[in-house]
Amino acid sequence: MASSPPPTAPGGPPGAAGSTTYVLKHPPNPRPKMPTIIMHKVGPGVTKEEATEALRVQKRKLAGAMAIFDHSRFTGDRTYDTLAATSLANASFNDVQDLLGGDQRSFQEKTLGKWNDDIAWWALSSKLPTACAQMHDDQRTRKADNASSDSQVMSGVELYGNNAVMPGGGTFLSVAIVTWNEMIEQWDTICGGGIYWSRDRTSQNANSYKNSITNGEFIALSARLALATKNQTYVEWAERAYAWMKSTGLISSTWQIYDGFNAPACSTLDQTLWSYNAGILLHALPYMYKVTSKQAYLDDAAKLLSASIAQFASSGAIAEACEAQNNCRRDTPSFKGQLVKGLAYLYKESTDANVKAQIQRVIDTAFNNMISSCDNDWWCSKIWTGGSALDRDVYNQYPAIELFIAAAVVHGATSTATSGALPVGGTSGAAGADQSSSADWSGKKWSLEALVCALTLGYYLL
Repeated sequence: MASSPPPTAPGGPPGAAGSTTYVLKHPPNPRPKMPTIIMHKVGPGVTKEEATEALRVQKRKLAGAMAIFDHSRFTGDRTYDTLAATSLANASFNDVQDLLGGDQRSFQEKTLGKWNDDIAWWALSSKLPTACAQMHDDQRTRKADNASSDSQVMSGVELYGNNAVMPGGGTFLSVAIVTWNEMIEQWDTICGGGIYWSRDRTSQNANSYKNSITNGEFIALSARLALATKNQTYVEWAERAYAWMKSTGLISSTWQIYDGFNAPACSTLDQTLWSYNAGILLHALPYMYKVTSKQAYLDDAAKLLSASIAQFASSGAIAEACEAQNNCRRDTPSFKGQLVKGLAYLYKESTDANVKAQIQRVIDTAFNNMISSCDNDWWCSKIWTGGSALDRDVYNQYPAIELFIAAAVVHGATSTATSGALPVGGTSGAAGADQSSSADWSGKKWSLEALVCALTLGYYLL
């Protein structure tokens, strides 16, 4: 494989801030059934197919950890931070501090199929409690009255600082830097650049695929690392990768985000449109603006927003194209979680009243549709257009949690719960919530209590 040499790791991991012992709560029993193997332990007799399915489920579980940090960052509720941080430490093999497991890398890449998009997701972070049960009837009433009317290790850095340590593991920042360097190893000159989806170069087909989701994640990770470290190398790579996506047509002139292509057939694009491809760029572009102060990135985000609404929410409800055709895989409807996350990130950064209004309309409509599917224990459906049976699994609950968080961003929810907080490590960590929104939350049907109840189900995800 012709490739340009990877750059030297910029900055390097910060010094450890000391170790702390944490006592974690455990989820209530019984728990929903999940595959029993985890990503770095495969027991006797477990097939490759079972291991792959376990990894797929684990990806959604760790997405739950990312969502929990966003919840903490946007509302100030620290209740679940230690739980999420411990999950991320486990994912990075604790003191190994590597999402690929150090000397297990080949096994992780080739046998379990842990690819670049997988490690990038991580690099970016029962019974309900009595309080939830008490508010449940009131929430149901509000929902009925209004029935007519969606990470991240870097989030841990942004919350707690560059030297903050994950319980039993390394610093959030050191894991993010290691992951960035592992991804940049997979950039080569074929098709002018780009990072491969798969980490296994031993065969062709899917293993030669370069796609939007992987490179979009790389852009977001680079921009967020640039903000944390002030290292210009990350900015240069974020801009280089974004320009490459435009030059290859992955980002079309009409702001369709196409899925990818098999190198070296660079011009033969898979033009399938998935919401998470748009969502990851809506996530990345506000950070690109923050780290460069270039208005062009927010302008691009506004164009992408309009195109994404037309593609995925033209009828008001957010949906993948496969939902109307009833031919989705079990996991694909959960892609919407990344779209609403991107909408929330853009809402926070944009000062354009029209952009904010568009995002609020989409989030409010999606929430109204989604909340009508939730059962008495706050399990909610991944199908937000109605008429879908509810399954109590991570594929359904993850996008629901992201949507609760996006609603919190739009409507300014705040909390003072701090019982699960981690020690702040360094000067970049924020001690309080990101409270730039001052909208009235108290009268909304999606109450803060409902959000907290949904996130309580993170116990099941982790």
